[in-house]
Amino acid sequence: MRFAGWRRVAVTAAVVAATPFVVAGSCRPGVAKACDVRHEGQRVEAGQVVGMLRAVCDPPPQSHTLRAELEVRVADTWIARGRAAVVSVIPDATGFPVEVRAECREGTYRVHVVVEGTGPAPSAVPFRWEDTGPEHTYALVDCAE
Repeated sequence: MRFAGWRRVAVTAAVVAATPFVVAGSCRPGVAKACDVRHEGQRVEAGQVVGMLRAVCDPPPQSHTLRAELEVRVADTWIARGRAAVVSVIPDATGFPVEVRAECREGTYRVHVVVEGTGPAPSAVPFRWEDTGPEHTYALVDCAE
């Protein structure tokens, strides 16, 4: 009985200790990361790889600049391909779509994103973070679509 009581206290302490990490990831007011990027996939269109994502913030920050580009893996290195999209628009909870394109060649692609800005008032904390989307491999036959 005494052991079960200690176990309950230990579990409660673990939940309480983890709570700041759960709240920090939830994008609620008062936390540093109020913005996120939702990767919405890739496709081949007219001989180009198209990477799609959505920038979202809740609450909206005071400033927000997003740079997204497609990268292709060459050996163990990721190399930027195509033209980067640079968008200086403040997203809301619905967000806005961003597409990046590059000529399709056989290989493994991903979308790389860098986001910078100033968080929501009253804290107005500057932020900068990077994210990469899922990898997708295209064969020559895929690029002909």
